[in-house]
Amino acid sequence: MAAATERVRGRSEGPLRISVLPSFARRWLLPRLPAFRVKHTDVDLRVTSSIQLWSGDDTFDIGIRSGLGRWPGVKADLISREFLSPVCSPALAVGPPALTRPEDLKHVPLLHDQPRMAWQQWCQHAEVMLDLSQGGVFNDAALVLQAAIDGQGVALGRLMLAANDLRTGRLVRLFDHTLPNDYSYWIVYARSSAQRPEVAAFRSWLLEEARQG
Repeated sequence: MAAATERVRGRSEGPLRISVLPSFARRWLLPRLPAFRVKHTDVDLRVTSSIQLWSGDDTFDIGIRSGLGRWPGVKADLISREFLSPVCSPALAVGPPALTRPEDLKHVPLLHDQPRMAWQQWCQHAEVMLDLSQGGVFNDAALVLQAAIDGQGVALGRLMLAANDLRTGRLVRLFDHTLPNDYSYWIVYARSSAQRPEVAAFRSWLLEEARQG
């Protein structure tokens, strides 16, 4: 029993290794991490940005991923559903031309961070026809939001990732038409590490931050 206790104690004293999507890290997690460090000064965080899905091996302790929440070998807890809505810089929104109706989007470039099918689905939802063949294409959701902040066009923004930019006024939502995304954000971890103090602390903090928006 003493040896087992010593193994558990040694494991809990190691760094907390987190694998997180680059877009989620830049737009959501990193601005909030100082608050976690203030609350948990004894936790040594090691954050790695990666698009690779963590399989639950001993490379990391926690992963943050986007998907349907069904991955073998790990337990997944929902962080937040994702919703998509057109966002842009305040200057682009007021024009000219002012972007007050979905039809007005035909006058500005559209920015894409995923297959153009998402914009197509939003157009069907908003009952508007737009030329979806034009506009810049980016391979990362954080990049497309930055392009929108810089005034390069209108992005179909992931509202969770855009939360800080919307709150500070770097971005504005144009319309009430919001499209649910098939994928959501999840925190994943090996079932065997669920009771590790650092894992439990980070999980609780992360989910509470998500609930607060």
